[in-house]
Amino acid sequence: VKECMSVLKGAYSVVAIIDGVGLLAFRDPYGVRPLCIGRRAPVDSDKGWEYAVASEDCTFGPLEMTHLRDVAPGECVIIDQEGN
Repeated sequence: VKECMSVLKGAYSVVAIIDGVGLLAFRDPYGVRPLCIGRRAPVDSDKGWEYAVASEDCTFGPLEMTHLRDVAPGECVIIDQEGN
């Protein structure tokens, strides 16, 4: 991710699912494009929180999620398969 950020120019927000790892999300160093994280309590009590990443927090309402926080400019977030 660090190497990508040094090569990429302009405004971007990136979200990817990595098999066996979890969810990866990062935002351009200038914070031009928004990116936020939402979560909801697990449907099954033995599982962790459920997360979503979106460019706008209005996405979370229909998913019954709450806005947790914005991803900071230049920040990379990894949410593992257990919801950590």
